[in-house]
Amino acid sequence: MQDRLSTQETQLGEATKLTATACGQTLPDSIAAYVINLDRSFDRWEHIQSEAERLGLVVERVAGVDASKVSLAEAPFYLHRAFVRANGRPMLQAEYGCYLAHMSAIRTFLASSADTAIIMEDDVSLQADLVERAAAILAAAPSADVVKLLNHRTVFHRSVARTSHGDDVGRCLFGPKGLLLAIW
Repeated sequence: MQDRLSTQETQLGEATKLTATACGQTLPDSIAAYVINLDRSFDRWEHIQSEAERLGLVVERVAGVDASKVSLAEAPFYLHRAFVRANGRPMLQAEYGCYLAHMSAIRTFLASSADTAIIMEDDVSLQADLVERAAAILAAAPSADVVKLLNHRTVFHRSVARTSHGDDVGRCLFGPKGLLLAIW
């Protein structure tokens, strides 16, 4: 996977690390938490920092990609016909920017010493049981390469396992092949 990721380079900002010390709910060293945040969305970063501090989590900021500064015409991995066939419309420029930001977060994770990563966008609402539920998902799906967390868009979801917290883990027939997801 890392070989494929290294060919998808783009110029992105530096990552910023937030160390939180509030409630003592810390991720094990083997799990990293990343938050994708556009440079212009300082208020969102402040909000997610506040939530992380409240929960005692350590999160690392990964700069989002401004969609107005990327071009689908120059997207080396965008297959227009295939995307239209699968989605019924062309890819939006904002979707491509989001994709690039997630790829940057994945590259940041792969360059770290962590075994597992939680990658979030800056509009997520952090829950007090995030660490426990993430550990339960890992236990329920130990061979998964990618787990997408969601609480909606569950059409075409096939259950594979249920975590000790009651979250459903299964295969999703949309998105990348082989994607596992946990429904909260």
